[in-house]
Amino acid sequence: MPGDVPGPDDQTGSDTTWESHPTDQSPELTLTQIFTALANHRRRVMFECFRQYDDSVERSNLVDYVVTSESDSGTSDEEKEKEEEELHEQVAMDIHHNHLPRLTEMGLVEYDDRSTTIRYYGHPLLEAILEATTEAETEADQEPER
Repeated sequence: MPGDVPGPDDQTGSDTTWESHPTDQSPELTLTQIFTALANHRRRVMFECFRQYDDSVERSNLVDYVVTSESDSGTSDEEKEKEEEELHEQVAMDIHHNHLPRLTEMGLVEYDDRSTTIRYYGHPLLEAILEATTEAETEADQEPER
């Protein structure tokens, strides 16, 4: 319809493909794909984890990293342990069934389900946007509440 705005999953011919790569393995992605990859907070945390490992990361280490970033530190030790156990299970399922397949389809990661190893290939524009959003989130967290 006239005036309709394309949604995040719509592929349009006007989307720019970025071709500069930090490695030979980096995929060519459209802006829509890059923003889709970064749209979810949990995936942004996953990218932060990927950046800390040189070559690859075990899925269990990735899940632990995400759980640590999402854990509420304002509860008692016993409550916290139970919450983290439940969160760990939820995060593991979400990463395995939702986020890793999406990132694999985009070509950003290679996931070996048998060895549970994830290799992140990186992308220069995605990395630049991730860096900027991480800085913005950090600054927002540090601002006093009004």
